[in-house]
Amino acid sequence: MGHHRPGTGGIHPAPGRGPPAGLDNHSQAREALTQHHQTARDCQTKVITSERPYLGDIAHLIAEGLPGPWEVDIEHYPDGNIPTHLLDWVWEAGPVLSPLVKYRNSGAAILRDGGGTELLLAERPWDGQYLVATLLPSPDYLHVIGAGPRIVAAAHAVAAEVRSRLLPEFEQLVNLARLREVQEDLNWLRDHVEPGTVPYPTPRT
Repeated sequence: MGHHRPGTGGIHPAPGRGPPAGLDNHSQAREALTQHHQTARDCQTKVITSERPYLGDIAHLIAEGLPGPWEVDIEHYPDGNIPTHLLDWVWEAGPVLSPLVKYRNSGAAILRDGGGTELLLAERPWDGQYLVATLLPSPDYLHVIGAGPRIVAAAHAVAAEVRSRLLPEFEQLVNLARLREVQEDLNWLRDHVEPGTVPYPTPRT
């Protein structure tokens, strides 16, 4: 039912390195950072650290705070731009995410519940707030029109906002779209089919 496939964006793990050790251990964290800085010097590149949390960690924290199981996919954009084809899938009530194309943004996350609901998580560069928006349902599944749910923009308690407002608004709009499709089908039958010409299904015995 989903429509967006994540890409690695050319980001690959360093050869011979597995997942990072538990970085809550300060000595292991210091050793890991030293190795990365040494590798960067060997490759004649720079390592720039940031006080901001890793977006993937934020995405997993949000997923853990939502009802049911959610899958998290992290996307990296080496050119610093969220692809416009991804932003085109955002179903929002107003142009909150579209201005992001003017700013450098190295990554985003897609959260999926396995039942057709997909969320886009991005960080707003100028104030550090996290933005969570719903993606349009696949047109093979449901045709929706009009404004979408209001995007969540928050620095803290993001999962609570998504759970209490964004997901209920999304579900309501999806249900309205389903009712509209049923009404359109009924209208077509009324206009194109003569009464009594549609056979009733034979009852099962």
